[in-house]
Amino acid sequence: MTDQISVDWDVEFWAKRYPLHYLAIYNREKDRSPAEKLRALWRWKSLHRTSYGPEDVQPFLQEARQLTNEIDGTVADSPTDEVTDAFVELRSQLKSEDGPLSENSRVAVTPQFLLHLADSQDSYSGRFPILDGMVARAYRTHTAEDEDRTLQSALTCSKTSYRQLIEYFFDNCETAEEVATLERTLFVQGQSIGRYREDAGDYDEIRKVPVGKAREYLKDIKKHATVQQ
Repeated sequence: MTDQISVDWDVEFWAKRYPLHYLAIYNREKDRSPAEKLRALWRWKSLHRTSYGPEDVQPFLQEARQLTNEIDGTVADSPTDEVTDAFVELRSQLKSEDGPLSENSRVAVTPQFLLHLADSQDSYSGRFPILDGMVARAYRTHTAEDEDRTLQSALTCSKTSYRQLIEYFFDNCETAEEVATLERTLFVQGQSIGRYREDAGDYDEIRKVPVGKAREYLKDIKKHATVQQ
């Protein structure tokens, strides 16, 4: 139920606009093993744009599973510290000599997706929501204090910023279903911000959208998308 997600904006409006084919592809694969889901959803998560393939990260699924099994509690218990530590540890493993990430990488999407797959037991893992640049854009739009701060074009983060992002989900959700809804809602908003910017013709400025302008975009999109015909 979207009305249980405790944010001060209209979750239901945006949640209804999550692409149906995205949802169908994800749900089609949810009953498969983590390794099978990794291969099947690699392109769906746009990981085919990276310099490595699913075969390069698949060996780390076992480590991801061990890390998630060590975490007690559900979304309602807000295991922020444990989730953050698991993410940091897996990313460190991916940056090891045998891993695909560079030593100084701050990439978040790949380690988070591995943890999500490892923690998903025939359903969406609320403890490790799927994260990407779209989600990060919308999250900053809602939470940044400085309206002149620009939105990120990709999701890279420190341990502290990752913890804050995860805490946002746990602070506003009680169940894995609510986390899934909030994640997909943020994805739609982040995607909408970028495409609204493109429509304005500011192609060279898409990666430099100030938080204040992004907030105007979301209000404008909602206003004109609900105009009575």
